Amino acid sequence: MHPHLACLDLAERRRAFPRALHRQGPLDTSAVREHLEAVVPTTTDESGSNS
Repeated sequence: MHPHLACLDLAERRRAFPRALHRQGPLDTSAVREHLEAVVPTTTDESGSNS
């Protein structure tokens, strides 16, 4: 996963974390989201580029 909120949203929608970690049911990704919100600059460009 790229360090971008759009990628986290997509991974959550696709239920990628439970599959990747071989776990049943949803996982709490709130700590990942909080970290990304703190360190990733906010852009209006969904592709992740800052230009």
